[in-house]
Amino acid sequence: VLFTALFLHAANAREAYTILPDRIVLGGPTTRQQLVVERVEDKHFTGQITSGVEFSSSDTNIVRMEGNVALPVNNGRATIYAR
Repeated sequence: VLFTALFLHAANAREAYTILPDRIVLGGPTTRQQLVVERVEDKHFTGQITSGVEFSSSDTNIVRMEGNVALPVNNGRATIYAR
């Protein structure tokens, strides 16, 4: 299972958010990957966002989310979103 993260832009053009790690491969049914959202300002990480973040998968037949943990379901590619 491959995953690609997107930058989530804030109202302030100098500030953005990213999901880390920005790419994962889940190699089997028992693998898991914890994700975090980091604030990015002027191309520097400035702090983890810990409350109010909801993760979702573009295809829950490929990868599903339990909180901030990605779990493999099937082979394929999916995108994880945070809001």
